[in-house]
Amino acid sequence: MSADSASRLESPGRHLKIAGTYNVRDIGGYETADGRRTRWRIYLRADSLHKVPAAAQRELLDTGLRRIIDLRRERE
Repeated sequence: MSADSASRLESPGRHLKIAGTYNVRDIGGYETADGRRTRWRIYLRADSLHKVPAAAQRELLDTGLRRIIDLRRERE
């Protein structure tokens, strides 16, 4: 089994199903330039967080989410 396959098996799941969003993904498990891997449940990337209902906001907080960095431009 390749290291990449093993990493996928050890992963807690890349896609998170969060109400009000279309695409919340964990960026854990990716190989870094020095051969290590990013940690799971540290960085999430998401869309449309402004549409997340209160119960789903609690789910995000339960993942350990503490900071949101919005990379959209002002016109977005």
